[in-house]
Amino acid sequence: MGARDDTIGTCLRRFLDSPQRLGERERFVGAFDGRHTLAAEDGLRRLHAPTLVARETDDGYSPQQWSHWRTQAIPGVRRRVESEGARIFFHEARAQAFDRELRAQRQAAAAPAAAGVGTAPA
Repeated sequence: MGARDDTIGTCLRRFLDSPQRLGERERFVGAFDGRHTLAAEDGLRRLHAPTLVARETDDGYSPQQWSHWRTQAIPGVRRRVESEGARIFFHEARAQAFDRELRAQRQAAAAPAAAGVGTAPA
């Protein structure tokens, strides 16, 4: 199930109230590209915290290649998931599925700590 029209309307209505707000939203969306991810690459390659990489398949802002790139770049990635038909700005449409993935990720990360096993790299 994708984002419903009323959900999209609720999320976007405030940006259509004035030309200034619409311009701000256009600049925000227009700034999406891989350079921000690449600028953070050194830090991401040192990120050993248990990480879930999630991607929405209808997300036109972050092509699938970036999801795969993050999975390879971040040593702490435990799982990569895709939400079929979902969009990054309308996560409400897949909130329950994402919540299940996030809870499973957190439980898996907590299991070694609860058993007294360290998870940090040496």
